[in-house]
This record gives sequence, structure tokens and C-alpha cells, in this order.
Amino acid sequence: MPPNLVPFDSLNLLFLPLMAITALQAGKNWHQLWDAQITEADRQLLQRIVLFLLLPVVVLLHEMGHVAAIKYFGGSVREFHYAFLSGYVISNEIFPPDQTVWLYFSGNLVQIVVGLTAAVAALFASSPAVVVLLVYLALWSVGGTVIIYAMLSLSGLYGDWVNIYRSQTWDLIIPIVAFQLALVALVLWALYAERPKLWFIEKTDLKWAAEKKRLSAHIMLEPSAEHWLNLAWALYGKRLYRMCAGCLAKAAAIYPDAQPVRILEATLAHARGQFKKAVTAYEQLLQAAELSESLRLMVLIALGQCFLKQRLLDKARTAFMSAGTLAPELADPHYYQAVVLAAGGRAAEAACEFEVARQLDSWVDTALPGMVDRQLEELRYKRKGEK
Repeated sequence: MPPNLVPFDSLNLLFLPLMAITALQAGKNWHQLWDAQITEADRQLLQRIVLFLLLPVVVLLHEMGHVAAIKYFGGSVREFHYAFLSGYVISNEIFPPDQTVWLYFSGNLVQIVVGLTAAVAALFASSPAVVVLLVYLALWSVGGTVIIYAMLSLSGLYGDWVNIYRSQTWDLIIPIVAFQLALVALVLWALYAERPKLWFIEKTDLKWAAEKKRLSAHIMLEPSAEHWLNLAWALYGKRLYRMCAGCLAKAAAIYPDAQPVRILEATLAHARGQFKKAVTAYEQLLQAAELSESLRLMVLIALGQCFLKQRLLDKARTAFMSAGTLAPELADPHYYQAVVLAAGGRAAEAACEFEVARQLDSWVDTALPGMVDRQLEELRYKRKGEK
């Protein structure tokens, strides 16, 4: 019996226009896509190329892997089904249990080989766009079968993996499962560990890689606190927080009480969600008499954000009000006061603060002005619902 692939096959109605749109966008942005500078728009387009153009080819190769296994064991194909995201192959023969396991595993093995080949090719590629394309292809090919496809299979929908697990050929099942778990660990490491992330950034952001190399050379010549901090900030900008912390520790060992060290300590703790540690560091900074007015303003806003994340609303509003007193022409403190008031259920007062923020032209965070109207609309909807 063929598996029920109707839910997947129906997605082909969406896939065809998406494939056409992706192909057209790739052609339109061809020269920009393959230059030395990868933008966020380039990354998104390359991701769509992998999902809508390359992954269907990988699925086809997956199904051809089943066909090759059937032929290898002397069988013949009775039915072949392929539909971009899904497919199945049915043989005319019934095979022994060990061969049956290999028949189910063969398509996944082909998909894994394609992904690992793409990953190896990415190691040697020099074009940033090619590296992005190969890495995305590797992650979707390997992760797609050992994680996504396996989860669908285990959910009882259909799939090769559940048939492998249900067989009684333990001499094959155990090494296959071990292989699968090793690949799952590899995919998760590639997605979340900082070492592969650093490699990916250096291969795809050549300007940043050159700057990091320059900063590292300065440290080799003179391992000063300033040079360590410069490298730490560069790593922080790419969200390489563990590496940033390592460089920060080097700077702190040389000049532990330096204001720039304290600033990065607080900023890094904030970014990592260590809000109590960040609050302590921010409060220590505010006690420093030599703190400039502009920096004091930024620290007060950051301190208020930390309190807000901890739901310490009174402390958060006090910090934002202090920032507003320090810079009355600035809209950001009023915006954040409104957020605090809204979180405390004081919708009318929050709306007034949002209106004040809207009237002011000066913003530190340029993303906030576009959020004021949305926040006001949400408050109006909420107040209407309460009535």
C-alpha cells in the first residue's frame, strides 16, 4: 500500500508558483546575488533557492536511491511517485528483512550523502554566495531527513524511518540509529555552536573577517585591554557571545575597573539574558562620576529594559523617567514608559505616553517610531474588548 501523501501532494499547488517566483527573482538579482557582499535580502533569496529549487531535486534523488536499492537486490519497480516534497517507490517483489531495511534506508542515505557533500564543498568554496547556498543545502538535506522526516515518520504519518524502527533486524537498526543520532548532533552543533557560526561568518562576510583579522593582529603585537575590547565588541556584534566573553575576560584581567570594560560586561550580560548581573553592572556604572551624559542616558534606558524583562515595572518606569528627565527632547524614554504602563494594565496612561513619544522627533532606536502606531492600535483594541 502506498503511503497517504495527499496532504503533501496538495502543497505542490503552492510549490509551483513559489518555484517560478524564486527562479524569476534569482534571475533578476543574479549579479547582486553573486557579488562579494552578502546582504540579508541575498540570504533570504538563497534560502528560497534551496527550499524551492534545490530541495525538490534532493527529494527526487532520495526516491531514486530507493529505486537503485531495489535494482541492486534484483527487484523491479512497480510504482514510482514523486511530487517535489514527497514520494514513494513500490517494488514488485517482497525482500528479506535485512534487505527491506536497506531499501527503506537507501533514499535517506542518498539524501545524507548529498548534504554531507555540500558541507564538504562549502569548506573549499571561496564565493560567499556559494558558501551560503551549500551550507543551507547541507542543513536542509541532512536535517530534513534525520530530524524533520524522522519526526513525521515517528508521528505515524508515513515514512521510511518508522518502517526501519519497526523491523526486527537489530544488527542493522542499532548502527543506523546510532548514525542518525550522530547526524542529529552534528546538525544541532552546526546550528547553535559558536565555532561553526564563526567559520560561516568569516566565509560569508569578508569585510568583517578582514576587520577581525586586523584586530587579532593588533592583539598579537600589543595585547592591551583596548585591543581585547575592540575584538570583543566585534564578536558581540555578530552575537558570538561566548567568544566575546573570553576577550572581555582578557581585557578585565588587564584593567578590571575600566569604564569600557564595565559597559561591555553590562551589555553582554543583558544580551545573554543575565538580567540580574546586567542590573548590577549598570547600577555600578551610574555611580561613576565620570560617566558622560549621553552614556548615562543609554545606561538608564538599558537598565529600565532589564527591569522590564524581569517584570519589575516600578523600577523600570523609574529608570525610564530618569532618562526622560536627562533628555526631555528624546522620545525613547516616553515610549518605554508607555510599554511599562501597558504591561501594568494602565492602558489610558500608556496611550498618553505613546502620543507624547509620537510628537517628539528625536529617537535613539530608529526601529521604535514604526512601532508606536501598532502599540496604540493594540491598546485601542484591548480597551474596546474590556468594554
